[in-house]
Amino acid sequence: METALKMLAAKHDSVRELMPDVEAWTKIKETVIVLEPLERTTKNLSGSLYPTIADVRFYFNEICDHLKYCVEREDGFRQYMLAALINEKLKEYWLIIDNNTTISSILDPRNKISLFEPGEPTTNAIAALCEQFSFYLSQKPLSQTSLPSTSSREYFRQLKKRRIGVTAETILPPSPSPDFAEIERYLALPCDENVEVLL
Repeated sequence: METALKMLAAKHDSVRELMPDVEAWTKIKETVIVLEPLERTTKNLSGSLYPTIADVRFYFNEICDHLKYCVEREDGFRQYMLAALINEKLKEYWLIIDNNTTISSILDPRNKISLFEPGEPTTNAIAALCEQFSFYLSQKPLSQTSLPSTSSREYFRQLKKRRIGVTAETILPPSPSPDFAEIERYLALPCDENVEVLL
């Protein structure tokens, strides 16, 4: 960009007058360093045919890590305030996104728990998944008319009752205590980058 503007400035006086000085070029370059990951994320998510919540979470985490790096640089980087302000705004959004994307991110086989920091964040994410899993298991289905499949005699008794107009209201027995073995097996498998996202 700088080279192209210098070429234009050499040919046109009006461009030369507006040409940034060395200090301004430094600010422009540092601003590009801060903003480039945001631009790339926008392109990647906009260009993706089926972006998933896990994709959003991945990019969000990477942008926040990049901004934190820009803020903490000790090499005279002057756009640290810009990075800090963007990072603060993203943290506000993160409070909303984090809670609402945890489970769907884990259930994306391309990422699983790889999007979470090791330690407590990973433990909390798995706990949220287990809690939701327990919630679904604890839900009792609505009372429904059904024919139990326990024995053939019972089946025919129920069939006869239905035929003569006596409907047996059968409530399915409550689910046993949650078994997290299925979740543990899923998490133990490696991430699969080649899986097609669900349509």
